[in-house]
Amino acid sequence: LATRADGDAIIGTRHNGAFVRSGDGARFHPLDTFPGSLPTGGDIYGLAAFQGHLYASTFDGGVLAFSKNHRIGVHASVSQGRTLLPFGDALYALCADHSVWRFDGTTWEPAWAKNTLRRADVYSIALDRTGHRLLVGGFGGWAEWDGTTWIQHWNTPGLAGESITAIAADATGAVWAGTQRRGLFRCVGDAATPFQEAQGLTDDWITAIAVSPKGRLLVGTYTGGVLERAGDRFVRRFAADKWAMRRIVFDGETALVATPVGLYREGAGNDWQRFDPRSTGGLEIQALLPAENGVWVGTRNGLAFAPSPDPGR
Repeated sequence: LATRADGDAIIGTRHNGAFVRSGDGARFHPLDTFPGSLPTGGDIYGLAAFQGHLYASTFDGGVLAFSKNHRIGVHASVSQGRTLLPFGDALYALCADHSVWRFDGTTWEPAWAKNTLRRADVYSIALDRTGHRLLVGGFGGWAEWDGTTWIQHWNTPGLAGESITAIAADATGAVWAGTQRRGLFRCVGDAATPFQEAQGLTDDWITAIAVSPKGRLLVGTYTGGVLERAGDRFVRRFAADKWAMRRIVFDGETALVATPVGLYREGAGNDWQRFDPRSTGGLEIQALLPAENGVWVGTRNGLAFAPSPDPGR
């Protein structure tokens, strides 16, 4: 409980934010917090915009849905969602148990039939640059789906016995598959070209891959920072000591990187600026979603909106 300078009482709740008394004193209404933080009450691991609402997957609170300034729903049936991704007319959630769920705006259900994939466990999902192809990283290979037809790649040299921890498609349509132990592979159909220490990788554990609108390819690693493709090699662009690069997203051609020690924004050259932790809700960043004039940030403590340094972008 608190009292504002004008004498109005404010009531704070655990999950649904703060409420303030109306002018006539007859009722309480949600305190307008947009574009600041939104009430969550749990770890945020994934963020997505879907059907005009903001969705956030949490460690143990299901998937949360938000309108402009308050939470409007909780989807408890989806446990420990790690990645949220809109595809076609549905929202997909990749969970910690390597399952994928599909939300049509009303109901959550398994994203596809049990035996659809030759190997059921999924470790990463992403869209290609057109948005019309879903890429699925599995164990020992990967698959692609246009919403109707599957093409599966489980015999790619070098990927046998490896978990595909990150996946993305570049401007040519080639698929980049990151692994936990053997670095990075550029895949065209069932053929693959490896990129490892000899090609400039500073760590063989790939945690994130992102491609900008103009085709820049950035790769996040567990201890080796962020690297950018430069022809047939990779060059390190950023590191936060030995901390893991959890997420990489592009806001236009500017990269944003989520780490356990803050949110970083790419500047000129290799000059990266850390967001003020007060604007991101803390240091331990786990999810990112670029939005108009800023970025939604998911942390261990909840959800915040961090304004862009240049609001006119």
